[in-house]
Amino acid sequence: MEKPRLELPRAAAPSRPVFDRRSTFFFLAGLLAFAALAWLTIRSGRSTHAGAPAVAAPLSAEQLEKLALRLEDKNLAQTAAETWIEYLDAAAPPADAAAKIHARIGRLLIDAGRYESAIAHLYRAEALSGRRDDAEIAMRLRECFQKMGRHAELAREIAERTSITKQPEELSGRQIIAEIGDEKITAADFDRMVRDEVEVMVRGMAEQNPSRAEQMRAALQQQMTRPDARERTLRQIVLRRVLSSEAREKRLDQSPEYRERLAAEAEMLLAQQVMSGVIAERATPTPQDVDRYYETNREQYATPASGRIARIVCKTKDDAEKVLELLREGAEFATLAKNRSTDAATRESGGLVEGELSPSRDAVPGIGENAELRDKLWALDPGRHLAEPIETPDGWMVLQLHAKTPSRTPSLDEIRDRVEADCAAARRDEVLRQYVDELFRKHRVRLHAQGPTPATQPTTRPGTR
Repeated sequence: MEKPRLELPRAAAPSRPVFDRRSTFFFLAGLLAFAALAWLTIRSGRSTHAGAPAVAAPLSAEQLEKLALRLEDKNLAQTAAETWIEYLDAAAPPADAAAKIHARIGRLLIDAGRYESAIAHLYRAEALSGRRDDAEIAMRLRECFQKMGRHAELAREIAERTSITKQPEELSGRQIIAEIGDEKITAADFDRMVRDEVEVMVRGMAEQNPSRAEQMRAALQQQMTRPDARERTLRQIVLRRVLSSEAREKRLDQSPEYRERLAAEAEMLLAQQVMSGVIAERATPTPQDVDRYYETNREQYATPASGRIARIVCKTKDDAEKVLELLREGAEFATLAKNRSTDAATRESGGLVEGELSPSRDAVPGIGENAELRDKLWALDPGRHLAEPIETPDGWMVLQLHAKTPSRTPSLDEIRDRVEADCAAARRDEVLRQYVDELFRKHRVRLHAQGPTPATQPTTRPGTR
C-alpha cells in the first residue's frame, strides 16, 4: 500500500521575460560607464605621449664630427674623445682616416689623464696605418708610460722602436725571461713583480709622507730600468720562489714555529690595515688645516740669520797694521787679500772664509770658538772690518764682515709641499692617539703599573758569602 503524500501541490511560477525594465536600465548604465572609461583612457594616453619628451634621433657622422671639433675647441678633452669614438662608429672611415682619428683620440685622452686608454688608441692608430715610424705617436706613448710611472714598460717601448738586431717579439712583454719548472715568467710578469716590490718598499713612507713616497717610488722604478738592477731583482725573486717551494716540500709550513710567526705577522698586518684605513678616513688635512698649521709653527720654518767673513792673514802685527792703514785710505779689501795675505786657502777668493757666522753659535769660521769675537764681527755692517788686528796661531788677521743675511720666514706658497707633509704627519699622530684611546675604552683595556725591576743578583765566588 503506497504511503499517502501529505505535501500540498505548488502553484506553477509565472514566466518572466529575459529583459525587464530594471535589467535593461542596469545594462545600459554599465555600457555607458564602460564607454566613458575607455574614452578617458584613450585621452589620457594621448595626453601623456604629447607631454613626454621626444626621443632624439641619433646624430649623423657629419654632426658628430662638428660636435667633436666644437668640444675640442672648448678644451673638453674627455667628452671630445668620446664623441670622436661615436664618429668612428657612425662614419666607418677607411683605415688611413681611422688611424688619424685614433691618434687624435689618444692625444685627447692624454690631456684628460686617461693614459691607459690613450695607449690603446695610439696602438690602434699604428695597427690601422701599418706604420711604426710616426714620431708623434712614439712621443705620446713615451709620455703615457712616464706619467703612469711605468719605467720598465717605457724602456721596452723604446727598445722595440730603436732595436735593429732584435725582432719585436724578442723585446715585448711576452718574452720569457725565466722558468721555474713548468712556470714561465714573462717580461710583463716581471714588471708587475717589480712594481709590487717597489710598493712594499714605499708602503710605510706613503702613510707618513705621500709626496716623499711618490719621489721615492719614481726613483726606485727608474733604478729598476737598469739591466744590472733588473737581473739582480729577477734572481732574488726566483730564488725566493724556489726557497719557498723547497720549504713546502719539507713541510716547514706545517711547523709550530712557522705558524706562530705567521700568526704574529698576520696580527701586525691586520693592525696596519686598520690604522691605514683610519688614517685615510680621518687624517687627511684640509687646506684650512695647512694654513692654521703654518701660522702656528711658522717659526720652525724660519731661516736663521747668518753671515760670511773675510780675512787677510799677515806674518807680523806691523804688516797687519799696514793693511788696516791702506783700508782706511780706501783700498779694496779683496784686492789687499790677493796681494798681501799669506793664506793660500783664501787669498784667491779675496779672503772669503768657508763657513757661516751665526749669532746663535760661538764658533767663528776659520778661527774656532770665540763668542766675544763673534759678537764684535756680528755688530759690524756688511763690508766693514774690525779696527784692530787679531792674533791667532796662524798669524795676525784683519777680519771683515763680508755679508750678512737676516733671518727670513718663507711664505706658505714657497714651502707648501713641506708644510703639507708636516701638517699631515701631525694630523696623523693626533688621529692615531685618539683612535687608540677609543679602542682602549671600547675593549676595556687597563694597563697596570709594573713593579720595580728586579735588581741584578751579585755574583759570588765559591767559598764566599
